[in-house]
Amino acid sequence: MSVYREYRFFSPLDDADAVRLSMADDQGREFYTIIEAGYGKRWRERRNDALETIEQAIEAGRPPGEIDV
Repeated sequence: MSVYREYRFFSPLDDADAVRLSMADDQGREFYTIIEAGYGKRWRERRNDALETIEQAIEAGRPPGEIDV
């Protein structure tokens, strides 16, 4: 898995705790997604699925920005 950043915050739009996960490609362009926050095994699975989706978008040559999970 590539290097990623994780930023936890409260989302007033979702009225819940959320996490922004982001990765950069070789040119430094950012790809990110926002998912519901959590802890434990289910959280790790959700996080890993989101990070895998971001990596696939980078490998596919998609434009940088928000990636839908």
